[in-house]
Amino acid sequence: MSRFLSPEHLARMATNHPWVVVGAWVALLFGAMLSASSIGGVLTSEAETYRASDSSRAEDLMIERIYGTEPITETVVVHSESATISDASFRFHVAEIVAGLRALPGLEVVNYYEAQVPSLVSESGRSLLIPVNVTQGDAEDRAADIVGVLENFDGRDGFTVVTGGAGSVALAFNETSEKDLQTAEVIGLPIALIILVVVFGAL
Repeated sequence: MSRFLSPEHLARMATNHPWVVVGAWVALLFGAMLSASSIGGVLTSEAETYRASDSSRAEDLMIERIYGTEPITETVVVHSESATISDASFRFHVAEIVAGLRALPGLEVVNYYEAQVPSLVSESGRSLLIPVNVTQGDAEDRAADIVGVLENFDGRDGFTVVTGGAGSVALAFNETSEKDLQTAEVIGLPIALIILVVVFGAL
């Protein structure tokens, strides 16, 4: 090991020039905080096997030749505390949601008022399901598109509009994880900086 990088030399340098070390740590921590604030998009809930094996190839063949690709679905829930599916306001709200979803490419949207499937309505008549089949794109990316449409209707006129599915669950997981990491960095790094200032300032 180089003498310059030896623990003894580094300790002596830190003792003789404490504020230089503190300044270097400040720059390092500031850069880490900037990196933490832009962490979005680097997390995923998917588990991938990057080394091909006999079992992974067998699984791919089974999916390709026997089972087929698992369909990507989202289920939109429309709920009102006051209106029921027979009310014009409920019908109008659902029509707007369906139109917004159908404006997105690669989605097949089922409208209860067109299909008349009883299983899509709750017993109270205040909740209604809108099945969405994703025929193009990644589950999480398409869930983000769907959520973007639903945000325009959720909470409007007393209606609650949410979606559930593998894509939206993965999307929520990644967003929550990113926020937690950002919070940990923003809180933890200043504390580490204060400790460094106190320790080196006492030398």
